[in-house]
Amino acid sequence: MNEYANSLFNDFCAHKAGSVLNELIDSLEISRADIAKLEKTLQEKEKTAPEHVHCDCLPDGCDDMC
Repeated sequence: MNEYANSLFNDFCAHKAGSVLNELIDSLEISRADIAKLEKTLQEKEKTAPEHVHCDCLPDGCDDMC
């Protein structure tokens, strides 16, 4: 499952990965325990997250189009 999910997200523009992930989470039925794990992971991830994820669709990026 992890390999499939990683390969799927590798096909997305890095700029859009967060919104795709958010929509996926919103559409799934998940347990309170899983929500707690997600919250903990996001809190840790936030410590090193950039302010903005840049587009990686094209060599020069396409932030204005994404």
